[in-house]
Amino acid sequence: MKIPDFVCWLLSEDLGGSEQEPGSQQKLFVRESIGGKVEAFEEVAYEELTDPNRRGLLHCFSACNSGYDIGIGTPNKWHVILHGAVARRLAWFILWNWWAKGTWFGLKRFIYHRANSAIVRRFKQEGQHHGASK
Repeated sequence: MKIPDFVCWLLSEDLGGSEQEPGSQQKLFVRESIGGKVEAFEEVAYEELTDPNRRGLLHCFSACNSGYDIGIGTPNKWHVILHGAVARRLAWFILWNWWAKGTWFGLKRFIYHRANSAIVRRFKQEGQHHGASK
């Protein structure tokens, strides 16, 4: 085996005996149940994808076009296919702009709601004191 053959064999992803380009077989299935529970799977049986009795919405995220693009949709339809550069920019927006800066990794909402609850408690206490003096 020559070196280029070995490198391609080593870095490729096996798809039932045929070698595919690196990154081309990445998938994620996310089921969003009615109760708000979110489950993520890398593999889902075909029966699970097509079972009309399954509850909840199943989102599909998959590498497309030999791993250059990302498809976002449901088992029956791609809603959007993003070119790799756009998908990476979206990932940056989600991780940095929205999650890190926008929510402080989830802490911002927690802190806000704690402060808001304290304000509501204070108003309730002040209202009770004002009502008692009348």
